Amino acid sequence: MRRLAVFLAFMSFLLFPVSVRAQSQVTFERLTIELWPDFDQPSVLVLYDFVLAADTPLPSQVNIRMPAGAQLFAVAREEAQGLMNVEHAPPVQQGNYSVVTFVVTERLEYRVEFYVPYVQQEQRRTFIYSWLGDYPVAALTMVLQEPRAAVNIETDPEMTRRETRADGLFYRTFSVQNVAAGERVALKVGYDNPASELTAPRPAPVTSLEPSAPLVSILPWMLGGLGLVLMIGGGVWYWLSGRSTFGTSRSRKRHAVSAEEKAADTVYCTQCGKRAQSGDRFCRACGARLRV
Repeated sequence: MRRLAVFLAFMSFLLFPVSVRAQSQVTFERLTIELWPDFDQPSVLVLYDFVLAADTPLPSQVNIRMPAGAQLFAVAREEAQGLMNVEHAPPVQQGNYSVVTFVVTERLEYRVEFYVPYVQQEQRRTFIYSWLGDYPVAALTMVLQEPRAAVNIETDPEMTRRETRADGLFYRTFSVQNVAAGERVALKVGYDNPASELTAPRPAPVTSLEPSAPLVSILPWMLGGLGLVLMIGGGVWYWLSGRSTFGTSRSRKRHAVSAEEKAADTVYCTQCGKRAQSGDRFCRACGARLRV
């Protein structure tokens, strides 16, 4: 009987899902959490940039917990040509959190972007963001992008390091070393935005970056002449073919409207002009962040 019990215990260990054991081996060499409140919409844009430690086996499954109400924007990795989209499962609700799961296949920098709400009372905005300690982290850095129109900014803990980047915005930073699994690191932020201005309002949708036609100056004359010809031709056609053509005309008009609506939904990269595919968050050609 004792031998049977030992055998069953050994078999149960071997039959445990490999992913569960692999999950405990994941360690972040570095993790940067950037918080961009009031960036391109009235909420907080959260950016996770991380690299797995050298002793973490590849491929490894990574689960990122997001607060309830978060809106996932993108999962990507840094390659030579810029950020490239990474396949991931749809977020799954687990208690008070939403979890996005994907597989890290290379020892590159990976990024997860999502939006979380803040609390607004008149012109005051406040929020608390926490790293929940899902994985050990050798070097954790939290960065706050100061909204362009923000005043009376307060943080807890106080972020004494402040610098300007190439975009002309100010960024506050604090770092923590050797964060253990299960150790929580939180940042409380408060500021005033009297005019409710966004740092980078989203531009109008770009449908095409093709250069203007060289004949644009005489286009009104061409359209006028074409319209006159169509009016004369339409009158002749009406007498020749009768009212039965109205149905065909309506059908073609509906088709044209449908084609125009489809073209309006097309998204182009604002950096290189390449058309994006459905679901892309970063340009497949240059890696620029798409405005969708």
